[in-house]
Amino acid sequence: MHNSAQRNKWGLEVTGGTDNVVKGNLVSGNSQYGIWLAELHTQLRRNRFVRNRIGIYVFGDRESVIALNRISRGRRGINIAEGHRTRVGRNVIVRPHVYGLRARNGENIVRRNLVRKSGGDGFAVKPDNHGVLLSHNIAMGARDDGFDIRRPSTKLTGNRAVRNGDLGIDAVAGITDGGGNRAHGNGDPAQCRNVACR
Repeated sequence: MHNSAQRNKWGLEVTGGTDNVVKGNLVSGNSQYGIWLAELHTQLRRNRFVRNRIGIYVFGDRESVIALNRISRGRRGINIAEGHRTRVGRNVIVRPHVYGLRARNGENIVRRNLVRKSGGDGFAVKPDNHGVLLSHNIAMGARDDGFDIRRPSTKLTGNRAVRNGDLGIDAVAGITDGGGNRAHGNGDPAQCRNVACR
């Protein structure tokens, strides 16, 4: 708690024990990961990640909470490579070079996060993911899509996409539309694909 991890290969690593709490740290300028999470019931709250290659990397984590963190610059904001029932909420991700938040595998809940000015997509769900819920997130000013959803089992509810370079929400057919999604001012006049937007 309240530590600084700067200019290493990995800033912080949580790979031992359960019910860990990582709070109030500054993690900056690390060449690979700001933090690597691979344990059960970790609480990652109110940390700052600046100019790390990947701010938060989740691999094999289960039932953890990633909340109220601020991630800026770097290539990628949050990458959930292998997470199960991980809850990601109220994080702010600003100016990642590639994407803001990407979920690759696991049944995870992504709620009330903000991604601004991503160099690629704001939020991305890959084809091999399972059962992600994206609820009340905001993607603003991404160069590509605000939300790029490649997995049909994803559910989208109450998300907002504003002034992104391509579509606000680009989803594959068959996703669950939970309603209340909004998109305006995006580069593609269609605004959304395979989900209703207002």
